[in-house]
Amino acid sequence: EDASFVDREAQVVAPGVDPQSPRHLELPLRNIGHLARGAGLDLEHPLTVAVFDLGADALPEDAVDVWRAARRRGPGVLQLALCARVAHNDERAWHAIGELTDYANDLDGVHVIADVAGHGDGVVNAVQRLARAAIAVDQGWGLPTAEALLKGTPVVAAPGPATKALIGRGVTAASERGQRLHALVEDPGLAAEQGRDGAAKVRERFLVTRVVRDLLGLLA
Repeated sequence: EDASFVDREAQVVAPGVDPQSPRHLELPLRNIGHLARGAGLDLEHPLTVAVFDLGADALPEDAVDVWRAARRRGPGVLQLALCARVAHNDERAWHAIGELTDYANDLDGVHVIADVAGHGDGVVNAVQRLARAAIAVDQGWGLPTAEALLKGTPVVAAPGPATKALIGRGVTAASERGQRLHALVEDPGLAAEQGRDGAAKVRERFLVTRVVRDLLGLLA
């Protein structure tokens, strides 16, 4: 093998959020309400959301545990929207969405929303904007965390590189994350403050414009 090629350093360019995607465009309040009602959500009750890529082994029990911990503290009508991104031709993921739906049917206040190959982007956008706070599901780069923060929705998360970059210190125990979630649901001022701080970080470092800049730097 060519030693000059083997010894070459590799650099990783992390993905970013496209603010012009239908998943992130600003929505009028009436559109948010219409899309949320269409997904089965009750606009009279507070909401939290977890967005994740659904695979055969990716059931979000951790997010449910956090929601349960927050709900025990009140309010008892706190809803959880599980927004699962599913590839159109992934048969294992379709089997998993069936299992997830069956799992959620036994949990009062949990709603499953399937985003199939991006066709549910508008609904996910509306739900993330409507939620008092989001629950991070740890899957790599933390894009759902950045997506929620871009909309001004605060996020509770376990420790990890994405959490450190976007939020700060994460919390391992689901019970403690539930306590943080409860505080955000109960205190709109705190939620707005954390949401603004997070949105500023995303706009500065986690948009696709930063990805373009990084790629141009590699080519320079």
